Amino acid sequence: MTHHFVRRTGAAILSLSAAALLSACGGGGSAVVELPARRDSIAALPTVISAEMLLQWAESAHPRYFQPPGQPTQSAATYSFRHYPYTGNFLAVAGEDVFLLGASTGFAPQRVGSLADYQCDVLPSVCWSGAVPRAIPYVQGVYGAAWPSKAYVIRDAQAWAAAWAERQNFVWPEPALPAVDFTRYAVVGGGDGWATCSQIEVKLILRVGTDYRVFWGDVARDPLLACPAVLSPRLAFVLMEQPVGNVEFVRITPTPRP
Repeated sequence: MTHHFVRRTGAAILSLSAAALLSACGGGGSAVVELPARRDSIAALPTVISAEMLLQWAESAHPRYFQPPGQPTQSAATYSFRHYPYTGNFLAVAGEDVFLLGASTGFAPQRVGSLADYQCDVLPSVCWSGAVPRAIPYVQGVYGAAWPSKAYVIRDAQAWAAAWAERQNFVWPEPALPAVDFTRYAVVGGGDGWATCSQIEVKLILRVGTDYRVFWGDVARDPLLACPAVLSPRLAFVLMEQPVGNVEFVRITPTPRP
């Protein structure tokens, strides 16, 4: 964080507390770009995009206003932000709220939306026409060993027993197979290797007819907490109502830098 940012905006930005996001301008000019908020596809969806995803999307989608690209994400208090020195803009996210600071805002932070307002732009697959959000009932007691990265759509007890045995073959004694009523549910999920500091979770399930779209990603963790020195499997299984047709898995991850 620069002294310029602290001096000119520290007190003001900490006094703002509503929901807002993006408006941006080039260095020294007065033009303002309005980023397209779209919430018309699905109402009342939980927000699954992160501040990092929003910041990276804005930079990629509107390069005229955020130059030079590839600026690091910094933090101050509850804010994650990027500073673009060529165009003089700061873009910041605090919780669900997004702020712009630059010449077009008189160097005062301006609220212009929320993460939810831009979810369809940042992660278009969330806005699946006609989709209905589904509850996420977890299969409890899922523990594993050396799991490779693999996704499962399991529709019968025989396949469930085989998958459970595969995932538990390094664990002794082997945990009991969780009971699943396959006349009502299918088991969907899988594993993504091992880690010491992160786990995965299913964040959102959408359904259109018998087809599902499953959004998964890392569980948010407090960066101030120490990482355990023990590797643990990154696992997530969920139950989904039958009949289950096609299942598409969507990983929620920040857009990679070019």
